[in-house]
Amino acid sequence: MKINSISLQNWMVFKGDQKIIFPSNKNSNVLVIFGENMRGKTCLLNSLRWCLYGKALNRQKVTIETNKLINSEAFSDGDRHVSVELDFQADSDEYFIKREIEFSEGKNQFPNVKILMKKNNDVIPGGKVEDIIDYLMPEQLSRFFLFDGELLREYEDLVVAEGSTQATKIKQSIEKNLGLPVLTNAHRALLDIKKK
Repeated sequence: MKINSISLQNWMVFKGDQKIIFPSNKNSNVLVIFGENMRGKTCLLNSLRWCLYGKALNRQKVTIETNKLINSEAFSDGDRHVSVELDFQADSDEYFIKREIEFSEGKNQFPNVKILMKKNNDVIPGGKVEDIIDYLMPEQLSRFFLFDGELLREYEDLVVAEGSTQATKIKQSIEKNLGLPVLTNAHRALLDIKKK
């Protein structure tokens, strides 16, 4: 599965329309999203998760309530629509998924959630969408695909508190499987280049 782009409308901290186009070079197809805490990295990750599986998770892995997914400022301004669109490739096919919520006006504000999926521009019947997503990217595997690096810092703190050799080995194995040593070395190299 290769993501081409993601488009957000009033998604959590992202007010209005936002779009990210992912790298398309076959030889350097890596995108690292780096930034300070509380700048929207986890919200972006959650937009992918929600578009695919219909759920967004907080740092404690608890599902975020539907009415918390819309940007609060947009909602206050009267814009009651939130959506995430995902364009991606799998095998030799092009896919498009759009999941959206329209909040009704009034006291109860019931959300109306819709999903649209296309494969090579052909609309997939609603009853088959979840099966296709599960085939392309099973939710159980998504935790490796949709990985929040900030959670590794929490795990590192736990390992330090634990202090055992086994905990340190587990941490190193996780980092190696995620490719973090390569990213850490690249970060150091970039800092050296920046100094020069």
